[in-house]
Amino acid sequence: MTDQMHDALATWHMGRVIYAYRTHPYHGNLLAQELVASWLGLSQSQLSRLEVGTAPEQLSKLIHWAETLEVPGELLWFKLPKRNVDALDDVNRHGFLRAAAAVTLAPGTLLELIADLRSTPVPATVGQEDIEEIRTAARQISSWDAGNGRGLVREAVLAQLRYAVRLLDANATPRDKAELRSAVGFLSHTAGFMAFDRYDHEDARAMFDLALGCAEECRDWNLRAKVLSSMARQSIWTGDLDNGLKSVRMAFERSDRLTATERAMLHTTKARALAKQGRVQDTLLEIGRAHRVRARRCLVGELRGCGWCSGRGPLPQRLDLAADPAQDVSDRCDRGPRRQPGLRRECPRDGGAADLSPDPDRPQTQLRVFAA
Repeated sequence: MTDQMHDALATWHMGRVIYAYRTHPYHGNLLAQELVASWLGLSQSQLSRLEVGTAPEQLSKLIHWAETLEVPGELLWFKLPKRNVDALDDVNRHGFLRAAAAVTLAPGTLLELIADLRSTPVPATVGQEDIEEIRTAARQISSWDAGNGRGLVREAVLAQLRYAVRLLDANATPRDKAELRSAVGFLSHTAGFMAFDRYDHEDARAMFDLALGCAEECRDWNLRAKVLSSMARQSIWTGDLDNGLKSVRMAFERSDRLTATERAMLHTTKARALAKQGRVQDTLLEIGRAHRVRARRCLVGELRGCGWCSGRGPLPQRLDLAADPAQDVSDRCDRGPRRQPGLRRECPRDGGAADLSPDPDRPQTQLRVFAA
C-alpha cells in the first residue's frame, strides 16, 4: 500500500480514497475521472466534487463505492455487510425458478408490475450538471459499435434522447440554454449516426434533423457542419446524390467558423458524392483541397473507411484507379457506413478519425492497489 493510500484511508474520506486509487502506480497511467465515475454510478463532475469536497457520510453509498473498488473491509472505518455466498446462490436459484414459472404461466403480469412506473421528472431549472450528463451519455453512445444498437440498447438510447429533449422546456440561463441545445444536438447526432450505421435510415434522418435544428438554434457552427456532413453521407449512401451535395453546400456556408479538420471532412464527403457520379477529376480536386487544409488525420480516416487509401505519399497518388476510373471510385464508395475491422473510422463527435475502441479494460482485480 502506498503512503498516499494509507493517508487517504486514515482520513475516513472516501473521495480521497478514490483519488488515491485513481493515481495508484499499479495502474501504470492515471485513471480518468470519467472512467472511474462510470464504475461508481456517478458523472465526472460528481466524482470531481466528491474527491475535493466534504467527506460523504451516507453509508449505502460508502458501501457501494468500497465494494466496487474492492477495498478490503479491514481497512475501512465502517463495516461491509456480510454475504453468505452459498446461501445467496441458493436463494437466487430458487428466486429465478419462481420467476421463470410466473413468466410461463402469465406473461402479461410482468408488464402489469411496471405499468404504473412514472417517467423521470424534468427539473424546474437546468444547470451545468444536467448538460454534462447529456454529453457523457453522447460520448458513451459514440463508443458503442453499430452491432450494439439493436433491441435493448436502441430503447435505452431513445429514452435518453427523449428525456434530453424534454429538458429544453426547463428554465435556464441564456448561456446554459445555448449549451443545453448544443448538448442535445450532440446526443441526437451521435444517436443518429448509430442508427445510420445499422441502416435504420428513418431513425437516422429524424435524429439528424433534430440535431441540425439544435445546432442552428444555438449557433453551434461546428456541430452544424458535422451534422450536415453526416446527412450528406446518408443521402449519398442511399443514392440521393443531389441532396448529399446540397447538404455539403449548406455546411460550407459558414466555413469561416470551421476548423481545418472540419473543412477537410466536408471536402472528402463532397468527393464521395462526386465519385459516385463518375466525376473523377472533380473528385481528385476535392481530395486535393482537403489535403491542402492539412487535415491529414481526418482525411486518412475517411479514405481508409471508403477503401481508397493505399500506400504512402501525396493523397492524389494513393488512388488505385482501374481501367474505368469512374466505376472504380464509385464501387469503392459502395462499401457503406461500416468500416473494415481494425481500422479507424470517422467519428460523428469531431468529424475526424477517432479510435472508437472500447475504454481501457478495468483491471480484473484491485487487490494490488490496497496490498500492504
